[in-house]
Amino acid sequence: SNLTVAENVMMALREDTGSVGRGALRWLTGRDAAAAERAEAMELLAFLGIARFADTLPGSLAYGHRKLCELAQAPSGHDIQGIANRVPR
Repeated sequence: SNLTVAENVMMALREDTGSVGRGALRWLTGRDAAAAERAEAMELLAFLGIARFADTLPGSLAYGHRKLCELAQAPSGHDIQGIANRVPR
């Protein structure tokens, strides 16, 4: 894939069907939606300690960092913070 880590997370946020409110908010805000998605993705990446890789292609990352990127793309119904707290850093 030619998408960066942040773009992959943003795409996962867009496809997250568990959040009707997020989709409605995106529709109402129009242009600001991309900035809001990026901010949300960056917040999640920062929580996982991988924000510095936001503009990196996932394939160029070490295995552990790639796994954290995959975790960041999990549907919002998953307890990402609970899972991440068990991941050694």
